[in-house]
Amino acid sequence: MKPLPFVGIDDFAFKKRMTYGTIFIDLIRKKPIDLLETRKQEEVTEWLKSHSNIALITRDGSKSYAKAITEASSSIVRVGDCWHILHQLFEAVKNSISNMVPLKWKAPNSEQQVSEKVVRTFPARKNEARRIRKREKEMGKDSTCSSFA
Repeated sequence: MKPLPFVGIDDFAFKKRMTYGTIFIDLIRKKPIDLLETRKQEEVTEWLKSHSNIALITRDGSKSYAKAITEASSSIVRVGDCWHILHQLFEAVKNSISNMVPLKWKAPNSEQQVSEKVVRTFPARKNEARRIRKREKEMGKDSTCSSFA
């Protein structure tokens, strides 16, 4: 058995939404080591126990993989893999920006000054925008009906 000090672990789909497996990657040689036909914690734990020389594992946020690594050996260092770290960073930035920038933002005219009141009239979230559009639609119906009365 070759020494495997640095290993990557991730799941993959044999058939999307149906059958999943686990892949182990040698991070030094950048080649697959092994495939399991499951991603069950017990089987991953057994595989890890049979490779006792692993010092570091990169992984995604899977709780079952975290438990499997802990059960196999408490000395294995767990690190988030690059793809998942960048993906989580992107999602956090995207959520932060969407919470700060109004949904219907328009640049003010050079003559028009931006006031607190103008900025607060724009919805910050999609569900708030839907609620406002629905209210505006209802108000529009009420005003047309009252003009005919």
